[in-house]
Amino acid sequence: MTKKIHSKHDLELCYLRHQYLKRANINPSKEDFAPYLKIINGQAGKTYSTYKKLFFSIGFDFVDIVRIGEAHLVSFLGLFHIEHDIKKYNKFVEIFCEKNSVMPNKNDILDKNKANFTCFLKQRMEELVRICRQRIKNIRGVPMQEFHIFSGIEIPEVENDELIANHAKYGLKKVDSAIFRAIKKKAKPQNELSFVFNNTHYIAIPTNYKPLELIDFHHTVLDPREMSFNRNPEEVILMSESTKKWDRKLRKFKKTPSNQKIDMVRSFIENNKDNSVFEEELHIAKKMLARLDN
Repeated sequence: MTKKIHSKHDLELCYLRHQYLKRANINPSKEDFAPYLKIINGQAGKTYSTYKKLFFSIGFDFVDIVRIGEAHLVSFLGLFHIEHDIKKYNKFVEIFCEKNSVMPNKNDILDKNKANFTCFLKQRMEELVRICRQRIKNIRGVPMQEFHIFSGIEIPEVENDELIANHAKYGLKKVDSAIFRAIKKKAKPQNELSFVFNNTHYIAIPTNYKPLELIDFHHTVLDPREMSFNRNPEEVILMSESTKKWDRKLRKFKKTPSNQKIDMVRSFIENNKDNSVFEEELHIAKKMLARLDN
């Protein structure tokens, strides 16, 4: 039995529709790609600008979306090109002749394929967004309940954070998510997050997520850019030079008189005390300052 792929472990296979690529059995040239590149760039641009935050959380940039579009073009040329399906091709020729009283030429066929590919790629981009949303749950983590759900005689007009923190103060009770879904199924409300059923008000407040940032991976050996074998030669050289420069500065610091060391450390703490990026360094600097003062 073939294992079913899932966005949790097989993200690329999901959004690339691997079964399409397996069946395509084609190696198109640059000339085959050329007429469709404008369509790919257009659809990739629209999709990326609309879901930029989502793609950032996954780790995709605009170029990644373009490359995904190009992969789908391979599938299209290998499987859905109109000349691959005799029935569809004959139907197209028949309709074209009825409208224009002439047989379609190469440009007419290309225009039809470009129109079909536009629809095909739009579907694949929508699918990419759906799969990325599934994946982001695995990256950010999903709590037992994705919503804070409450019920009561009425829902006060206060901020969501206040309502979550002090729901009992406003006469609200927590509601189990399974019970809430059952009630919502009976009520069939227009607004699924806030409605009334049997004279009781229900409200579901979505859980807030904080997207992971690169700083969260710093020194965790999870950021691939911190690993030398994932760097290009230029980056390895720069990293080596940076290490040598740091060693020189460290040797110079050790030879500096104690009073100058204290001034340097104090200056660093004062200039960066509100910078969360240097949280670990500030902790070390404070320890060093205490040792130097003694």
